[in-house]
Amino acid sequence: MLGRRTAQSGVLLIGARLLSRMLDLTTMLILARLLRPRDFGLVAIAMTVISIAEVVLDLNVGTVLMRLPVLTRTQLDTAFTLSVIRGLALGAVILSSAWPLASFYSDRRLVLLVCVLSVSSVLRGLNSPRLVEFQRQMSFWRDTVIQVGGKLIAFAVAISVGMYAHDYWALAAGTVAFPIAMVAISYALAPYRPRLSLAEMPAFLGFLGWLTASQAITAVNWQFERLLMGRLVSFARLGLFTTASDLTSIPLNAFVGPIIGPLLSAFSAVREDRPRLLRIYQNASAAVMTLGLPVLVGECLLADPIVRFVFGAKWLGAIPLLRGLSLSAIPALLAIGSGPLMMSFGDTRFFVKKNAIELVVKLPLVVAGALEFGFMGLIGARVVAELAAASYAVTIVRRNFGLSILSQILNIWRSVASVAIMTPVVLLSAHLLRFGGGVWQAGSNLVIAAALGAIAYAAALALLWLASGRPAGLEALVLNGIFNRITRDKPLRQPERAL
Repeated sequence: MLGRRTAQSGVLLIGARLLSRMLDLTTMLILARLLRPRDFGLVAIAMTVISIAEVVLDLNVGTVLMRLPVLTRTQLDTAFTLSVIRGLALGAVILSSAWPLASFYSDRRLVLLVCVLSVSSVLRGLNSPRLVEFQRQMSFWRDTVIQVGGKLIAFAVAISVGMYAHDYWALAAGTVAFPIAMVAISYALAPYRPRLSLAEMPAFLGFLGWLTASQAITAVNWQFERLLMGRLVSFARLGLFTTASDLTSIPLNAFVGPIIGPLLSAFSAVREDRPRLLRIYQNASAAVMTLGLPVLVGECLLADPIVRFVFGAKWLGAIPLLRGLSLSAIPALLAIGSGPLMMSFGDTRFFVKKNAIELVVKLPLVVAGALEFGFMGLIGARVVAELAAASYAVTIVRRNFGLSILSQILNIWRSVASVAIMTPVVLLSAHLLRFGGGVWQAGSNLVIAAALGAIAYAAALALLWLASGRPAGLEALVLNGIFNRITRDKPLRQPERAL
């Protein structure tokens, strides 16, 4: 029963995230034709410093509330108060960095841009703390409405400003509108009367300490690339890279990110039942790879029509970047399930060590690679660092839970084999369709090739699942639902064993 609720929650959140990412993609598609690559590069520089400050000062109080055995009003008040303090501190840090940043990059536009974008940072994280009450009950439809509603409002604001101003302020306007809308909707769906209190601080401090250290390392890990390249290349070239990077993250965040919350809830609920815990972990890890791997590989194979359709001819320089960035994100899929597993036992030091390993490996490689080979050297450094972090994650799971590394790797073999079957289908489609030409030709070719690849992948995955004896997992959950709709008869496999 818990597995079914976890899977249903994951499906709901994936649907919401997918819809919100489609809105992001649509926004990007329209703004790419209204703006210039250097507009994206300028905003990327401003957002880099802001993102570092946000991640370092992100208290993530929701995670602490999820782990508490009993939730009280005083704990909610403490969480809200900490979020307010964090927002004010974050705003002060960002505002104080505006002028130095503009001086460093010799562009005075960054001063006002950073000041405006700081509003989004102050508000982000101030959603109603009462949402956690519903999340603890595995009820996530409110999160869906908040996410999609915020994206719709941000989309409308960004496109309106873009059509009027035709400059980087469209990106800034959409960025600021999103958290404003989310906060308003969250209090409408989960009413909460704000009250300042720090009475429950001890319940937060120990847990947040290690998370803050982990987040500081993560911030440097993922943002120093843009700061470095902003000094080495023009804003126009940086815009190509950051846009390709953002496009790569859309499917990963849409399919993988939403399941973290339900997994944390599920792992926390069964952590005393070790066999059941490991079964859910294995099935969840396989599901992450089943959803994420074909999307990233497909994005690499179809980079040409994706860039032509989404951005247009003036963005063709992003094609090789999109290919490399898509492949560089694959190793991260191996480590996604280990995060909520370790967090369910309160082991936040895991994140510090994992992120530190990634940073130590990545930092010298990025500097050397970027200076020698530019963006492609940077992408190569990402691959090596992600492999190191993933290796650490699977090793820790083996050490703490006795699940062998070989077992964790073999757990994803059906996804890997299905992608291997999908790849020649997509490549053959690309050869026959001869990508190129205008936006509509690129769009139609993209749809055809992607559809053929998806069909090949789904068919291969289903056949391999049947050949394997119909084991529990994502395939069982999906095919069980299809079978029940068609026959209204006995299910293929009990759904509660799926995830």
